[in-house]
Amino acid sequence: MSQWRLCDPRLDAHAAVVGPCVQFSSTRRPCHSRLRPQCCIPSTSAEAPAVVTERASGERRLGRGGGMRRKGAIDGAPAVDGSVAEEGGQGGGPASPGSLGYFEGAPSDALMGMFSSLMVEDRLDAALEVLRRLVQANRLDVLGRVRHKDFLRRAADRKAVKLAFRFLQVLPREFVDARTYNMLVTVCVRASNLAAALKAADMMKSTGLKLDVYLYTNLIKACSVAGDVNTAFDLYAELKSAGIRPDCQVHSVLTSTCAQAMKNPQLERREQLVLLERAVHLLEDMKNSNLKPDTANWNTLMGCAAQAGQLPRAFEMLQSMEESGCIPDAFTYSVLIDACSKANDKDAALKVYKRALKEGVEPTVVLFTSAVQACTLEGDVNLETVLGIYSDLGQHGVKPDSHFYAALIRAAGMARNLDLAFSLREDMKTDHIEASTPICSALIGAALFNSKLGLADSVYQDFASRKIFPCKRQFNVLLTAHARRSGLRKVIEVMKDFVAVPLEPDVYTYTAILSACQRVDEAELAYEIAQDMKRHGIPWDEGICFTMLRICYNRLWAIRHQGTNSSHVHLHPPSPEAWKLLETLGIQSPEVPKSQVSSDSCWVDRAVSIYKDTLSSSYTPTIKVLDRLFACLRIPRSRLPEDALTPFRMTAHNLREVQQLHLRQTSNDGNALSGASESNIFDPRAIRIAKEAISKRALPQFYLDRVCELDLRGMPPAVAEVYVLTLFESLKDCYGAAPQPHEHPISFHLPPYDMKDVFSSSYRKVECPDEAGADIEDMPEAEELDNDVSIGGPGVECTARSSTSLIVVATLQRLGIWYHSDADKGRVWVDPKDLTRWAQAHHRAAWTSSTPSFMGDRGPMGMSIASQRRSIRLGTIGQ
Repeated sequence: MSQWRLCDPRLDAHAAVVGPCVQFSSTRRPCHSRLRPQCCIPSTSAEAPAVVTERASGERRLGRGGGMRRKGAIDGAPAVDGSVAEEGGQGGGPASPGSLGYFEGAPSDALMGMFSSLMVEDRLDAALEVLRRLVQANRLDVLGRVRHKDFLRRAADRKAVKLAFRFLQVLPREFVDARTYNMLVTVCVRASNLAAALKAADMMKSTGLKLDVYLYTNLIKACSVAGDVNTAFDLYAELKSAGIRPDCQVHSVLTSTCAQAMKNPQLERREQLVLLERAVHLLEDMKNSNLKPDTANWNTLMGCAAQAGQLPRAFEMLQSMEESGCIPDAFTYSVLIDACSKANDKDAALKVYKRALKEGVEPTVVLFTSAVQACTLEGDVNLETVLGIYSDLGQHGVKPDSHFYAALIRAAGMARNLDLAFSLREDMKTDHIEASTPICSALIGAALFNSKLGLADSVYQDFASRKIFPCKRQFNVLLTAHARRSGLRKVIEVMKDFVAVPLEPDVYTYTAILSACQRVDEAELAYEIAQDMKRHGIPWDEGICFTMLRICYNRLWAIRHQGTNSSHVHLHPPSPEAWKLLETLGIQSPEVPKSQVSSDSCWVDRAVSIYKDTLSSSYTPTIKVLDRLFACLRIPRSRLPEDALTPFRMTAHNLREVQQLHLRQTSNDGNALSGASESNIFDPRAIRIAKEAISKRALPQFYLDRVCELDLRGMPPAVAEVYVLTLFESLKDCYGAAPQPHEHPISFHLPPYDMKDVFSSSYRKVECPDEAGADIEDMPEAEELDNDVSIGGPGVECTARSSTSLIVVATLQRLGIWYHSDADKGRVWVDPKDLTRWAQAHHRAAWTSSTPSFMGDRGPMGMSIASQRRSIRLGTIGQ
């Protein structure tokens, strides 16, 4: 009679296949019961398989029967007890376990027990090797008893797509049917692998099997997980063209695919509405096919309306649902509550909740969870309402789950009641709710909402000690908090757990990491991490762009202020923490020299490159991003000629001389600017960037062929200055193309200002780097930013929201443009005749400067006519 024995797991570290265990002799102790068994298989007392013995020389020999290992054994896979497979024993003995002879002669029950025990122990690789041996031994009686769902369900739990495909490849074709392929596609769905699911469908077609409605449903589910709506509708069309009648579940899954695709944050509003219409069209297809939509179909359709932000349409669908005879359930009202929450209508959400209880639907915990989440829409959470929902849940006999308690904790934290939030853990113990990821995330979020970073970190450490970690979103929030206050070391500690979970860093994760790098002045490290994002195809959003531009600005400020006129500076090498962060993120960075040399031109180029890379991701720039970019493109005061800082000298007549002087001064360090902008205050690329932003409607558009009134009250100073320069650059180009008098005035609406505060330069009185504690969400709006800006010459400081006005006026003076102003009302305008006079002077100066001189530079006679006139007027003709 067969007996079941446990093998020593220490002898099976590299086993890929199992065999009968040996009988332990008196000189060899069996394994301890506390050790996890590697197999549980039958053995008979009459058979004693050979055991491998290791000699000092490394030679492998057989004990009990002798003889070297033969070819019939499983290559590289000793049996679980250390025995070596052999097709037949010496002298006609029994076949060794794991050998082909053993699989040919062993009883089918013993082989099935071997396979089942491997499945119980989740040893899928070893189970596949057993199947391969069964196929080689032609044991059809055993292969017919193998339950495919046992293997494929475990493969789905492990998201082991490759093992699932190997399982179908090992099995003979006669043992595989459509159900097996359906389960294979289910594994691909669980692994979010659409390509593998489509490959499984192609494999099924190649065997001559026809795809049925169940397999199409699973394929559409794979599209839903991947967010591929177009492929899902292609499969739907293929299903109908194949003559298969789609059922309600197909339509429900296809509608949920539209809802899932709407969750993409990069999706435009128009695209969301298109997806909603496609989902509504599916409902019409059901009616045309004489299919009556059930409650699940209506619920998914209302979910699409909720994702699209169409709250009135969701209520219309509810009315149509009731008119069609479908009875709303608790999930229906939960979807409506979520729709009200997305529309930021807390009152409507609570009305839906009360209606659900009044209608007498059988409530579920999802309904109460949605109601609690709706209470957290506004900053001041009404705890009485939240606790009333908690009481309703108990009165209806609904058992809470971890998600409901997480919503309660989050609501208590937003109500500034941390004592209540943490006391709810006692209620969880009473309801036998174990600690989980939602609870961990909610407690950390409640602590951070109340600015208790130390408490949040202690909660994190407590849960991490039990191998429980927050969700990715809360991980990112915690990383951001540590980046602002704790520094790079704490960020690295949290990131190690983040990667070990494992989780894939997203754009919000990188934003927090880059913010931490900026605070510790690791500019090169931040740039390397940003480049790694590009290599991995992670698009840059506004947060990444703004943080990197701040890093560039701070680096430029450091370079320009370490030396008076130097454009190069020696930087400190990366810190040990920087190398640890690169290692944690898996970034293979080249070795950085101990002493780095950086130049301002390098970081200016990087700032422009960062901005353009962000634009490639279909990003529309904002005022704040443009303000920081133009700050990087501003030429430092120390490298400008003195004439460029005097507005009354900076006219069209002496423009060329000032430009040439500036080019000569900057040519020594290789940072000369070709085609400098008119005022020589900004890098010439600033004008081009401003024109591109105007075309994207990020800045106000202007038209020179009509009355031009521009409202600049919402612009930061640097943006307003570049915008004005761009406006007059366009005016100059228009006049150069068609020299005609300008017929319409240009007026600017600005904050009120004091005219006596307009002085020579638009530079800030004290330049300083960005504050380390500010992020893009912390940066003030343009109106607030003006309060912190200082402008003017020595002893003059202008604030109180007037800096934008002063910059615009100073820029007009620097360009030599006559203007009229009403400082008290904040209005500045330029008459058409003054615009024409300025354009003519600029055009004449540009034409005379481009005319070649017959005398070259030999004396006054070789000078241009404009230069001669200027010398006569100034009395310097002979100098």
